[in-house]
Amino acid sequence: MLLGLGLVADGRAGSGEGAGRSRERMHMEPLFDMTLQYRPEMAPVASSQGREGTLLGSGDGRVEGPRLRGAVRWSIFEVTGAERCKVNLVGSIQTEDGRSVEFDAVGFGIVGDPRLPNRWHMNAAVRFSTEPQGRYAWLNPLLAVWDGRFDMQTGQHAYRAYAATSGEH
Repeated sequence: MLLGLGLVADGRAGSGEGAGRSRERMHMEPLFDMTLQYRPEMAPVASSQGREGTLLGSGDGRVEGPRLRGAVRWSIFEVTGAERCKVNLVGSIQTEDGRSVEFDAVGFGIVGDPRLPNRWHMNAAVRFSTEPQGRYAWLNPLLAVWDGRFDMQTGQHAYRAYAATSGEH
């Protein structure tokens, strides 16, 4: 289930007030899996200028999907709250064919189980930016979300990204 985003596991919009009334049903199609590793010695990938929160750190990782594969470099910014943290994870994907895809994810993290305070559930809305006429231009207008986890002890993140589509195929 995509926590905190009003979406259910089968990819349909939640059934809140007004659902079904002239509202287009959105589907969530799997886009890619992303694994990230915090690297304490790594320099920031993005400037803090214009970003909300404090820089927590940076790292690297990997994206694996049917249309997008490559190496990732990232930085994360955080605003700490009492029960949740607001996060901004920003970075770039260097695709296997040498292209660059920038991403900017804004969302929230919560501790799902108080007995496991180092394990966080993370959700975010994700925007992409790349060459307007390039191979990955299909990402530019896309609204994506990701659902995942972060383990504070190991510094590892794991996300599954979904593309929001209208369902008209």
